[in-house]
Amino acid sequence: MLLHYNWSLTVLVFALSLLMLLVPRFFTKKMNAANAAVSTANGRLTTVATDLLNGFGQLLMLNQTPRLTAGVQRAGKRRAEKRVAYAKASNLFYSVNQGAVSACMLAVLGLTGYLYLQGKVPLGVFSTSESLAGAIFSSVMGLTENLAERQTVQPLLDKYQDVPTTDDTAGQPVAPLHQALTLNRVGFRYPDANQPTLAAVSYVFRAGGHYAITGPSGIGKSTLLKLIDGSLTPTAGRIAFDGQELMTIAPRSLHEQIAVVDQQPLLFNTTLRDNLLLGQQATASQITAVLDQVGLTNFVATLPEGLDTKVDFASTNLSGGQKQRVAIARALLANRSVLLLDEATASLDPTSAVAIDELTLSLPLTVISVTHHLTAATAKRLDGILTLDSPSA
Repeated sequence: MLLHYNWSLTVLVFALSLLMLLVPRFFTKKMNAANAAVSTANGRLTTVATDLLNGFGQLLMLNQTPRLTAGVQRAGKRRAEKRVAYAKASNLFYSVNQGAVSACMLAVLGLTGYLYLQGKVPLGVFSTSESLAGAIFSSVMGLTENLAERQTVQPLLDKYQDVPTTDDTAGQPVAPLHQALTLNRVGFRYPDANQPTLAAVSYVFRAGGHYAITGPSGIGKSTLLKLIDGSLTPTAGRIAFDGQELMTIAPRSLHEQIAVVDQQPLLFNTTLRDNLLLGQQATASQITAVLDQVGLTNFVATLPEGLDTKVDFASTNLSGGQKQRVAIARALLANRSVLLLDEATASLDPTSAVAIDELTLSLPLTVISVTHHLTAATAKRLDGILTLDSPSA
């Protein structure tokens, strides 16, 4: 339509539209920096709040609970300042963008007036040219705002790109452990550490056996479990699963054979049934059998809704021993062939600890336990004990 009125109107609108598309280039750098600062402040607030809440017990005993409020408020204020800075940067862009539209509209009206004075267009073109140009410039303004938002959020998307990812299906499959899990002069050194955590550790864990890993604190017992479950990679030596080197096994396949129970197993704020299965399929009879095997049958019978009873946040409605039993039952229902226990009884009372030891010794799968408190009675019933020494010893 503008071209029908006069070719110069079309050229002007096209040229001004291109100029409008350049507007974000002058603002996105500042908006990117402001948005990245907001993201960093959000992360800092989350870290501070989590850290302080985890240490609430210590703060309480030291009469330092005001530190919790003060710490969160400082991080919150910092976050608010960064959000205000981003709002200022983005609002400046939107204001300039609106101003650019107004300037472009005035330019079109100016050209239309000139053409009218030259007798090249009728008077009514003032109204129609403004309307047509306004529709075009409004669309271009929306496009520039979309482009600015897209470019502004790119640094946040780049964070996800920087997170290392691996294909957990890459590698060879592995069947349940039938022969042995073998350590052959295994060593590990954490990055930037002066000394290795583990050096030349060799041992054979026979399939179906029950073993303990002992040694003083900080000697590398938990690190060794992480090497066995594939969370860490040895810096020396090799670990073999039925003769198959661990590094060649697909992580997903390895995870299907190994279960890990920590000192404080994580239970989710969902039903007990969901915590036991976590997406796995099991029949009612299978669940009943496992509950009986781990000694949870009577406990579940006392719950108001049985397996559909919701576990409280932080699982406060379960004792330490009950949480350990749920975690072990979860491993059994998942049909893992190897169970790794990392100080599973350390936070339990002596009676509960003995009960968990009795349970793990009765399990028909390979069990490897890290422990600081190996009793003589339990030691006699084990198939082997791996005692770790200092790498320099």
